Amino acid sequence: MTHNRPKRALILMSHTGGGHRSVARAIERGLLSIGGGEIEPAVVDLFAIGTRTFLDSLIGLYSPIIVHSPRLWALIYHATNGRRRFDASVALAEPFVHRRIERLLAEHSPQVVVSVHPLANHIVTRLVGRVRPGLPVVTVLTDLIDVHAGWASKGSDLCIAPTTAAAGALEVGGVRPDRILSLGLPIGPRFGVVEEEVSEIRTSLGLSPDRFTALVVGGSEGAGGILRVVDGIRRSGLDVQLLVVCGKNEKLRRRLESGWQPASGGVFGYVENMPEMMHAADVVVTKAGSLSLAEAMAARRPVVIFKALPGQEQGNVDFVRLNEVGFVANGPDRVAEVLWRLSSDACLRHQFATNTALVRKPEAALEAARAIARLAGVVEKEKVAVQLRRKE
Repeated sequence: MTHNRPKRALILMSHTGGGHRSVARAIERGLLSIGGGEIEPAVVDLFAIGTRTFLDSLIGLYSPIIVHSPRLWALIYHATNGRRRFDASVALAEPFVHRRIERLLAEHSPQVVVSVHPLANHIVTRLVGRVRPGLPVVTVLTDLIDVHAGWASKGSDLCIAPTTAAAGALEVGGVRPDRILSLGLPIGPRFGVVEEEVSEIRTSLGLSPDRFTALVVGGSEGAGGILRVVDGIRRSGLDVQLLVVCGKNEKLRRRLESGWQPASGGVFGYVENMPEMMHAADVVVTKAGSLSLAEAMAARRPVVIFKALPGQEQGNVDFVRLNEVGFVANGPDRVAEVLWRLSSDACLRHQFATNTALVRKPEAALEAARAIARLAGVVEKEKVAVQLRRKE
């Protein structure tokens, strides 16, 4: 008896920032959930395989730049945010990675290629057209509103946008409307479905089950000035439990822990239980990263934005204001003022949570996986999605 080999999906991403990696992993889980064993995803960091190149080193500077020099990032972002300027960047970058992509195509022999990094999109479509004509390529955007020119990949067979605004920007950038789907930003399924009661999660984290609780995050890099924000909240005298997640920023974690009081909450590095932490909190205090906002909205938690990275995060500030899913607070003192208001007004917190229902898309990863699987020639098996998520 013979069995058909599973189709293969090659998902290309970069570990620069947590967004690309998390979106890639969410799509991977989505494909495994809906594929019924008929599709086999592989996630690969395109800029971290083989011999390290000059391009890899440049891309690796993203994390330290956004932490230590956001203004420099603004210059880089805007300098490359134009069709001709970005095409020039692609032409310079392609020689460093084209052999890698050729090897990956030969090694994985995929039926679909997915890119979640703006630089990879155009290089992949060019090479696929030469090496594997007819192999479908999918671009998955990780920016909510302000869409960099790098995302407008006219050679992709499908572009998956997180919002209608992002979809419109792609169309303006020259992508055919029939190749654009607005499905939401793919995130982990547990952000929308956490079974434990809030009091149970808080107790498991060593917190009081009844005190007002705020989760403070700055993305995987712990960026945005978290130290100043936390100090401002402490000085305010607000009765609040703080869960502070520093991501990979070990220096920040050590500095916070050095003066931390056990009754204040807890300080964490990189965590795997972010869905539970968000559900444990009454509010999420965050920089305006697309992924953090999408996760908080999926968890129905209001957000307080304390920082927006120049470039791709600027539009997210307007998104929060227009959809009334939280506050924008410029400076530590303003953050403390907003938390005072939220802590004393449960009705306001409830209203923000209600507003998230209009914009949140916790099933985005599954919807994206379905679209990708169809291009690979896979028909979704009948499964109960909720049961699958609970098994994770």
